[in-house]
Amino acid sequence: MNDLRPRAVTAGFFLDTVGTWITQLLIVALTPGLAALSEEQQIAFLGTSAGSQALGAAWTVAGGFLAAHLAPDREIANAFAVGALSTILGFLGAFSAPDTVPVSYEALGLAITIPLALAGGWSRAAFRKGPPVR
Repeated sequence: MNDLRPRAVTAGFFLDTVGTWITQLLIVALTPGLAALSEEQQIAFLGTSAGSQALGAAWTVAGGFLAAHLAPDREIANAFAVGALSTILGFLGAFSAPDTVPVSYEALGLAITIPLALAGGWSRAAFRKGPPVR
């Protein structure tokens, strides 16, 4: 547990969460007709849209990267923590809007969140010399 840097994990989680949220708001605002749909229909669209999923994944990688950057002595542990927190938030979100998005999409999103954050941590580690530190 002493491998974690709270500031790094918080910043990475914040970047992932807020970046994804703002991106989803922009998608709703810029997609013709989407803003007129109910909130449940918007959630269903965002949850099944490949573009929305890809952008959310990019924010998760960025969050892991930022956490690793802010904790260069423990890049991977901090990137993992970002992924774990994002997975917990996603899990809670899946239960807050049941049956809005197919279970397969929810499961895939939850399954890849930690590996995506770790990919961000590994990419940050690749920018410095030497192997990544736990």
